[in-house]
Amino acid sequence: MGKIRAFFGRLFAGRYGLDSLGKFNIIAILLFLILLNIGYAVKNNVFVWVVRIIYILLIMLFFFRALSKNHVKRALENQKYLGVKSRITGWFRLQKQRFRDRKTHIYRKCPYCRAVLRLKRIKGKHRAACPKCGASFEVNVR
Repeated sequence: MGKIRAFFGRLFAGRYGLDSLGKFNIIAILLFLILLNIGYAVKNNVFVWVVRIIYILLIMLFFFRALSKNHVKRALENQKYLGVKSRITGWFRLQKQRFRDRKTHIYRKCPYCRAVLRLKRIKGKHRAACPKCGASFEVNVR
């Protein structure tokens, strides 16, 4: 048992390992495995071949990234992934807040920097100042 452990210790020494993109890749691999089983059950050969190719490519990508010694490139890939993920999750978080505050607040975009502002729902014309860029603009609340 000690020889096997030492072998894997030497194999993974200096390797990049698992990060957020790697975890997402594992989830995608499991999803495509489920799709592959559905394709076998439906007996759709074209679907099975396409899913199988994507499945194999995802597995290869996972091992390539996990066993890579180029830490800088793998970290940059992970940062790009985290940026896309934060934009997507941020949009859903904003929709949740908008729904929660629908009776007490309104949300408007700043016409200059496109930042989303949360304003109290008080009827009439108001002057709003953007905290991000400092610009001031008119807001009509109905």
